[in-house]
Amino acid sequence: MNFGIAVASGTFKGVFGHGVLSTFEAEGILASSYSTVSSSVLSGGFAAIGQANAIGVDYWIEVAGSNKSMSEIVLESIEKYGPILREKLFHPNTPRFLIGTSRVANQEAADLVQSPQAKRLGKKLLLEAARQNSSWVKQNLEIQIYDSKDPQKKDLLLKDDNFDEVAYASTRMLHAWEIPAQIQGQAYVDGSYTSSCLSKELADIGCDVIAAIGTEPGTFYRDLAKTQEIDKDINIQNTKLVLIQPPFDLATLGVDFTKASEEGLSQSYQLGIETGQSFLTELNKLGI
Repeated sequence: MNFGIAVASGTFKGVFGHGVLSTFEAEGILASSYSTVSSSVLSGGFAAIGQANAIGVDYWIEVAGSNKSMSEIVLESIEKYGPILREKLFHPNTPRFLIGTSRVANQEAADLVQSPQAKRLGKKLLLEAARQNSSWVKQNLEIQIYDSKDPQKKDLLLKDDNFDEVAYASTRMLHAWEIPAQIQGQAYVDGSYTSSCLSKELADIGCDVIAAIGTEPGTFYRDLAKTQEIDKDINIQNTKLVLIQPPFDLATLGVDFTKASEEGLSQSYQLGIETGQSFLTELNKLGI
């Protein structure tokens, strides 16, 4: 059985996914591969190295309580936790680890996303996503998956010396992140623009059971514009997809994408733990 866990993006709402991962870790459930995007990169990384519970909700409370910009918060988190992750993520026996990013595909767009007009563009893209319009994204961005164990794509191999750069690039939402992101001198933006959950990618590398952990209730979409339903995204024969989502909007607990209360984070983390526990029987039936 090749078990994969795909953890979706969601900024502070990602605390729910961290709670689910903590339950799996406590129950001895370890995936052979983890895929992450944006805010799930660090929490997914903690799970991959067996540190989800040790770090726990304190990580989220710390970052949400900062009065710094989102760019500064993420960069400081990477500076603090990057060494812990880099030390263990790249051992031969550590699970395969994927990070989704969005490469800016042309120079005109690259200049724009690294200019003072980037925030205005970011707000426009959110409005277009709400209207299910992803035309700018399709014209100017392409998904890039950095993989810790893919010998076929050496230029996209995730490794110790590029982890910090890739981790930051994966988070850079244009409307709220002021500091541009680059990987090897090329412009990148948040992985969520091209894919907010890499379930299909886990199927493509051979995972036959995949747990996809989302941050929103209702239909689980792969993309910001809500045009691709995740359970229709996998058409590989014999792949079993388990969807794990919060039962209601975490905003009711005080946790929104870029703003969250300490109490709300604690409650959302606990909700993730409880939701993860409710799926243990289903995973056991699948041989996990």
